[in-house]
Amino acid sequence: MNFIFSFLNNKKLAKILAFFVTALILLIISLVVIKNNNGPRILIKKESSFGPVWIFEETGQRCMTFIEPPTPIVQNCDLIENPKIVLYGYVKLFLSTLFFNENPQRILVIGLGGASVHKALNILTPTAQIDTVEINTVLPKIVDQYFGYKEDYRNKIFIEDGAIFAKESAADIYDIILIDAFNIDYIPPQLLTDEFMQDIKKMLTPKGIVAINTFTVSKTYDLESDLFKHNFGQYYNLIVNTSRIMIATKNELPTLPEIVAKSTLWRYRFVEVGVDQNAILGLYQSPN
Repeated sequence: MNFIFSFLNNKKLAKILAFFVTALILLIISLVVIKNNNGPRILIKKESSFGPVWIFEETGQRCMTFIEPPTPIVQNCDLIENPKIVLYGYVKLFLSTLFFNENPQRILVIGLGGASVHKALNILTPTAQIDTVEINTVLPKIVDQYFGYKEDYRNKIFIEDGAIFAKESAADIYDIILIDAFNIDYIPPQLLTDEFMQDIKKMLTPKGIVAINTFTVSKTYDLESDLFKHNFGQYYNLIVNTSRIMIATKNELPTLPEIVAKSTLWRYRFVEVGVDQNAILGLYQSPN
C-alpha cells in the first residue's frame, strides 16, 4: 500500500501513467473506428442483361445499386432493423398520390427497384391490387430474397418493357400509376414520349392519378415538363433533395385546398411507414 501511495505522489511517474492510459484509450477508439469503417458489406452481385446489380449493407441499411459499391447512387435502401420505414423523399411523394384518391382499387408501378413504394402501399392500401412492370428479369428474385417483397394474389410482377406494356394494356383500369423506371444512365427514352404518356393516360380510370420520378437536374428536364403539360394539362411539381415528382390526373386536377382536406385522412396512417403528412403537404405549391 505504501508503494502505491509513493508511486502516485511521484509526479514524473504519474505523468507516465497518464500518458499510457491516454494512449490505451486512443488505441481502443481507433480500433472501433476502423471496425465500423470497413466499407459496405457486399451481400450479392448479380449479372443481368442491363448490367450488374449489387446488394450491400452499410450503416444499418440494406441497399440496391447498379454501380459498384461504395457509391452514394442507389436504387433503394431499407433500414435493416425496421424495413417498413420509408427513407427516401421521392417515395414519400409517390405516397402522396393517396391524397387524391384515398381508396385506390388497382395501382400500377412501372419499375420495381427495391420495392420501397410497393411495400408501403401494401401497408397503407391493404385491399388494393398492385401490378408492377419490370424489364430486368433478375430483380424480382433479388427483391424477394433481400427486401421481402413477394408476388402473391395482390402483388403481380410483369417482366416487360414498360412502354410495350402500356401500349398493349386495356383502358380505364388503374386508379394510380407510378413511373419509377431508371437504367444506369436515366429514364429510358421510350418512356419520355407523347405516345407513352398517351398510353398511360389511356390506362387511367376517369379520376386516375399519374406520378413520375425524375431528377431536379437533367438534360431532359424541359422535355419532361412539356410532356406532362401537353398530355395531362396542369400538374403538381414537387421537389425533394435531387428528386422531382410530377403528379397529374386524367381529367380535372384537384385544387390545393381539396388535397389538403383529403390528406388529413392519412395523418396517423402514414406514421406506420415513417412519413410526416404535414411535411409532404408543405412541398405542394400551386400547379404548373
